[in-house]
Order: sequence, then C-alpha cells, then structure tokens
Amino acid sequence: MSEESDTRDKLWLELRKEVRTHMKTLGCTAVIGYSEQSTICDKLCVLSAIGTAVILNPSPSSGEDFNPCKPCHIPYNVQSSPFNITPHSCSICGSGKVPDILLTTIDILPDTPVNGNGCFIQVQAFRTKKKQTGENSARDIGQQLPFLEYELHQQLSHKLRIKGMNAVVGIRYELCVGETAVLYIASGTAVYLSPLPPASPLRVRCDTAESTQVDKLQEAIQAAYEKNVTCYNISRSDSISGPAPDLNLSITNKDVIVVDIEDPKDEKKIENSLKTLFPDHMFTSSSSSVPGINGDVIPFESAHVLTQICRIDTPGLETADLDRIINKNMQLLCFKLRKYKSCFLSNIRFNVHMPDDDELVILISAIGTISLPVSPAIRAVESTKRRFHRFLSSASNEIRFCEEELSSSLEGSGALTNSAVQLTPADHIPGAVVHHCYGHLSVFLIRESADVRDLSSFTKNFIMEAQAIMRAHVASLGGNVLFEFRINELVLIDGPQKLQAQILLSISGDAAHVSYENRPSSG
Repeated sequence: MSEESDTRDKLWLELRKEVRTHMKTLGCTAVIGYSEQSTICDKLCVLSAIGTAVILNPSPSSGEDFNPCKPCHIPYNVQSSPFNITPHSCSICGSGKVPDILLTTIDILPDTPVNGNGCFIQVQAFRTKKKQTGENSARDIGQQLPFLEYELHQQLSHKLRIKGMNAVVGIRYELCVGETAVLYIASGTAVYLSPLPPASPLRVRCDTAESTQVDKLQEAIQAAYEKNVTCYNISRSDSISGPAPDLNLSITNKDVIVVDIEDPKDEKKIENSLKTLFPDHMFTSSSSSVPGINGDVIPFESAHVLTQICRIDTPGLETADLDRIINKNMQLLCFKLRKYKSCFLSNIRFNVHMPDDDELVILISAIGTISLPVSPAIRAVESTKRRFHRFLSSASNEIRFCEEELSSSLEGSGALTNSAVQLTPADHIPGAVVHHCYGHLSVFLIRESADVRDLSSFTKNFIMEAQAIMRAHVASLGGNVLFEFRINELVLIDGPQKLQAQILLSISGDAAHVSYENRPSSG
C-alpha cells in the first residue's frame, strides 16, 4: 500500500507540474479555479486536472485604475503563438487583444461587462471501445481522449454561436470510462462578454444532400439564433442579426464558421443543438448566480434539491442519441417547477458512471429556487434586500402557503418541507447577517437494499434522508443555514441479485448561524 501511495503521489505531482508548465507558457502567474479528478475502471485510472491561467497582481497600488475588461484580454504576445489564431481588438478599451471564445473554470468576475443574461449549456461526446485490460486498455483510452476533447469543444463552439454568445464560465468536465465505452461531458454557463467580438454566424455545408434540405437547416439555425438573442436580452448593436451572409471562403479573414455535414449523425447533432431545453421564465446556471441578472430577481431563502436519473443501454448508442436523452431528462427536471412563473435552476451537475458493460447511469442534480421579479419602484429603493425580508417576516402565512405548494409540486423530487435549517448553494443570503461560522461539514452515506422496485424513487428518498441528516448536523451545532450546499458524488451500483442496489452519496456545505436585518423577533 505504501508503494502504491507513493506512485499515486508521483503521478499527481507530475500532473501539477505539467499544469504549471502550461501556465508559464501562456505568460501567466497563477492557476485559479483548479480541480483534480480521477476516473477508475478495473485496473485503469485516468487522472485529470483543469484550471484557469491568469495574471495576478498581488500588490495593486491604490491609485491604479482597473479596467473591467482586462481579465478578458489575451495574456501573451499573439505573434509568438505557434497556432494560427486571429485576435480581435477589445470592444471596450480597444487597446487589448481578445479571443473569439473564452472558456474559464471560474465564475464571472465582478464588474465584467456582460451583454444580456447567461444560461446553462452542456455538451457530451460518447465513444465505444474494445473490451481490453492492462496497458492495452490504457493505450486505447489515451488515443481516444484527444478526439473526444476535440468533438466536445467543437459542439461547445457550435452551441455557443447558435445561442449568440461567446464565452462559457464555470465550466466543468465529467469523464466516465467503462470497459466498453467512454463518455465525456462538459457543462457551464454561457454568456455574452462585451469585450469579446460577437458570435460568428454558423453556416452548414453538405455536398451529398439536396440544396433545399440544407437551406431548411440553415433557416432553422438562423431562427434559433434570433430567438435566443431575444430570449436572453442580448443587445442587437453587438450581436449579428438578420440573414446570414453568403459563404465566401476566398477571403483571408474567415469569420464565418462552416460546419460540414458528412452523414446523418452530424445533422442530428445540429438539430439537437437547436432545441430549447428550458422555459423562457426560468433562469439557469451551473453556479449559484446567473451572469447579467444584477439583482433583477430575488430568490427565496429556501432552496430545494432536484434530481433526475436516467439509465441508458450503451449498445448502438451514438452521441446524438445521448444528447437527445439528456435533453429530455433536463426538461423533466424543469417540469417539477412548472407551477411557478419565475424560477431559478442553479448548480446543475452531472454524475456519470457505468455499473455494467452495457449500461450507463446519469444523475442530474440541481438547486431549484422560486424567484421574485423586482419592480422598477423597488429597485430604485436603496434598501431593497431589507424591504424584501421585512415582507417575508410580515407575510409568514403567504410564505408558508408558498412552501407547502412547492413541496406538493416537488413530491418525490428530493425537496423537504422543514425550513428550520436552510440549504442554499450560494455563499450568502440576501439581507442576512452571519453571526457564527461553524466550519465545513462533509457527510458520506451508503445505502443498500435488496428490495428496490423503482431505482429513481429509491435514490430520491435517500437524498431526502441525507438532507435531513445534514440539517440535523447544522442544528446540533447551533446553526440555521448551510451555505455552499453541494452533492459532490452519487454512485449507483446494481447488486448481483435482481432487486438489489447500493447508493454511495457525498454531500457537503458550510454551517453558519444568521439573522435577518430589521426582522422583528417572534416574541
């Protein structure tokens, strides 16, 4: 065990050293939003690390002016790049150079210029492989990973341009390696950053299909683009609206992105990218906030964990089919909040594993919160948050009725009616003052049953129990809020018998005690 531990430590150190090398190559001084992940299948272990390279100023001077668009600038000399890239001048300051698309593992920085609202975005790449062991399996995975990453980022670029956006913040990657298949998922929050150039138009080209079929697909892409620009309140002055320009590949500056459709699989991928996952009244994000909202909505204090589980047979499965299945389950997740006109679906996470050779299990978890729109009159008041919490305290009957209605609509979805201890994915509650911090709580639970009739209900009930245990832990410490609530890991394992199953769950958060400003006491 000691030798295995030393070998594992050496591998992680080698990986971190490679990350530092990439950071220095880009002319940066630090890596933030850093995370490490390991995927194990039999005797094969895939280690991965990801982060965002930045230039930090540890001792800024008091008189130094900070340009909010500077974090979007390219940190290195573009002429020294070995790749053929075309930088653009910053749309804000005009002096810095910015890329076409920006991907970051961190949330959007404060005061960063944003055009419109952000939304959740997700893509995946799926490949089958031969059932091998030892070095042959490791070699096969090593050869497939670069192509999976290329396909993943290609789909991400296409979806971004269809949405009319140019950046993904808070991006997360989930890699699952099985004995006969490999799945790679990327998710984050799409946003239009004003310093970056507008999203280039997406054009399709097919040499085998009829021109009318290609024209219909092109019209559908343009219609989806126009709808997204309107839905996410993107300014028309920055976005590229109107009919797409004629394709001219003879020019040197190729701002038009051309998608070659070589078989029906490529066409299915484009068609799936055009579908709308979420209702117009629902705000979505992979983190605790939506870029571009800026206080236009106020969430309720209580947050409710929503889960959706799907089991997929992998034989004959293609990436386009998997995309369709995930989209359907995302819509089922939103269906649980169908009664409310304004909702906030945050911290959307994917947990993937392959319990069998021919089966794939995907767990989608999110935090559902009812949000109230802020009227212009209230927004003009300086103490909006205090007024809202005084409204909550003076209207306890209405809030109690709203929570009961939410609990009835979320029956079987993992929501709890007990609001003595609030669970929230955010790091603060509007209008709340933190009096005591009790530290980080992390709970690992295992549940096994030999009588599982419905795996989905079995899992959701277990998550409800885990939330109750977490609330009890917080209450025993004297707290009433659990900040940064997360479902870190959830693994489903089928037993050797027909109705047997195991669930491994890891949840965490930061316990604290808060009180609300200007809220009258109960006495």
